[in-house]
Amino acid sequence: MGVVAGVGTVINVILVTLISLASGNMALQAIIVGPIVGVLFSGAAVAMAAYFLGNEVARAEAHKAFAPAARAAQVTAGAAEAAPEAAQPAAAGG
Repeated sequence: MGVVAGVGTVINVILVTLISLASGNMALQAIIVGPIVGVLFSGAAVAMAAYFLGNEVARAEAHKAFAPAARAAQVTAGAAEAAPEAAQPAAAGG
């Protein structure tokens, strides 16, 4: 995630600087404001990505923690459904 964030930050700084120049700002203003706004924007994007990634990891770990219990319940339910068939006496005859 670090390399992607770094490349994204550099691209954001360049694009914000170019947008500032295209808006008619002086070059000095664009050079000063571009990095500031670009880094702030990238920082906000990385913070949001880290937040959502943390939520997904926590959800996956919680799912793993409950998966054996859920699987055991399915096996138990399956055995209960199969038990009446196995418990029926074999038909005599022949």
